[in-house]
Amino acid sequence: PNPNHFDYPGSRGGPISMVNNNLLSQSDVLTSAFPAEYSNGISGVFDLNLRNGNNEQREYVAEVGLMGIEVGAEGPFSKDGKASYLANYRRSFLGLVDDLLWVDALPHYQDLNLKMNFPTKKGKISVFGLGGNSRILEIADDQISSSPGNNRQITNETGAATGVIGLKHVHFFGSKTRIISDISTSFNRSFQRYDSLVNDVTTRELISNTYREDRLYISSRLLSKINAKNSIGAGISVEDFFVDYLLQNEFELFPGSDGDSLVIYPATHLKRDHLIIFKSFVEWKYRFTNSLTLYSGLNYMHFFLNHSNALEPRANLRWRINDKHSVSLGYGLHSQTHPFFHYLLRKNLTNNKRDRENYEETNINLEFTKSHHFALGYDVAISEVLRFKTELFLQLLYNVPVEDSSSYYSLLNLGAGSFNNAVDNLVNEGTGRNNGIEFTLEKFLSKGYYFLLTTSLLDSKYKGSDGVLRNTAFNSNFNVNALFGYELPFRENGAFDLNLRIVTSGGRRIIPHDVERTLEEKKDVYQYENAWEPRLANYFRMDAKAGYKYNGRKVRHEVAIDVTNLTNRQNEWERIYNGGSEMIEMVYQQGIFPNIYYRINF
Repeated sequence: PNPNHFDYPGSRGGPISMVNNNLLSQSDVLTSAFPAEYSNGISGVFDLNLRNGNNEQREYVAEVGLMGIEVGAEGPFSKDGKASYLANYRRSFLGLVDDLLWVDALPHYQDLNLKMNFPTKKGKISVFGLGGNSRILEIADDQISSSPGNNRQITNETGAATGVIGLKHVHFFGSKTRIISDISTSFNRSFQRYDSLVNDVTTRELISNTYREDRLYISSRLLSKINAKNSIGAGISVEDFFVDYLLQNEFELFPGSDGDSLVIYPATHLKRDHLIIFKSFVEWKYRFTNSLTLYSGLNYMHFFLNHSNALEPRANLRWRINDKHSVSLGYGLHSQTHPFFHYLLRKNLTNNKRDRENYEETNINLEFTKSHHFALGYDVAISEVLRFKTELFLQLLYNVPVEDSSSYYSLLNLGAGSFNNAVDNLVNEGTGRNNGIEFTLEKFLSKGYYFLLTTSLLDSKYKGSDGVLRNTAFNSNFNVNALFGYELPFRENGAFDLNLRIVTSGGRRIIPHDVERTLEEKKDVYQYENAWEPRLANYFRMDAKAGYKYNGRKVRHEVAIDVTNLTNRQNEWERIYNGGSEMIEMVYQQGIFPNIYYRINF
């Protein structure tokens, strides 16, 4: 499931990761025509792997800082054994402050990562787990205006909980063939509680939504190196989902002649068992020569809810020109299911809002969104520690869900700020296009310093059912990331280090307000015909970290200050109507935030 805190239902992102980066081993980010073993994704793959714990001696870690507390342990289960464990727990310090002092709008979150590794005679068995929860409560009491509808108290609480536990078995049949099998179960819960009450009790709006998704996952992969030229891989997997969505978001409080009356509309309950996805793949690696290699494969996916199918060819040709230069050419057809909530949406067949019995599931037969990926890459090792690579990419999307009537709406824009609205009567008639070029310049750690510079120049467009070519909500046009780190030895076993990160990109796309109607109706009214055309100011953020490390005989100390948004840049997020000021105002992202922490390993 989504391994992030404060996630939005149906998304795969979040502001804070549950995965502790100190526990990761080699992990890969794959985009543009990724291999056939990965499926049900049209954007890319982040393949995360937890490292094994130390199987020779026990180690412990503890950290306290403004962001939170952390404790961890790893080591062998027995003195002479090779089996090991690894566990780490974190909790936000701001959440602890809130529990003690009750300060408004502080984020609460905690998470646990664990892995146990048991070697066998011909492989290994691993148990892995990840879990966490998060919530944030905000109370806004606007006393600026005394006119009805403007003097409002709002309580808004959102939260989520996620967990997964799994078992992995690796068995070697020899030096060339192995089979990898997994079984895991996971859950995801999220909720929203919103209460908007006008202080003179003229109106009240209540929203109470809960989302639940549980999953059972089983997979097996066989990998074999036949000879020096041929390697093959094949695998199957089955995912079985249980989903339950409860939406209670239509409460109104009206003054009546006999006193106030509470009108309650029945909740919408979307529930479905055994949403099963079957996937299989086969891959073949063929080495024509020592410098020319072909990676090819097929992926098949079947969604049993509506019997959607996808057969996807993938291929990548890599030419190693010499020891320093290489060129690659890739193609892939990729398909993706949609968040289950959208499949189960209901259209009321009567004009009675209280009628929850007469409905139609208009989205139940939605097919996969699909995308053709094309990529041309070039990689050069400038030196042993300096590397440059670039890639041209083109993605042509089709079968995208859009409204059956003329509209700007497209499911491609899901996750764009406040416009995560769900729509019924969707059809697979939308299209999209992403194209651009990426550059990466990387210097590995040597002589005390490293740096990494990545740049993307891109254009992202889509067409809704109205046939108008528009920017997607995510068309930033450019993204630049720069990292730099330097370590200066200080006395024996000590060192100062400095790390700097700069991120800049094109500003967020927005749907502009109809200013005249917004001010007249005293609520947000948008010009949907101009969706995603305006762009806010460019995003810029600089983070800096400075610290001192000391390696003792048995203890390692680290003290540092990590400052997010060092320049206190007021990055724009969205424009909303403020009932108190009766103006359309800008909402800004987080300003400067310093985190001082002390970490000890022993």
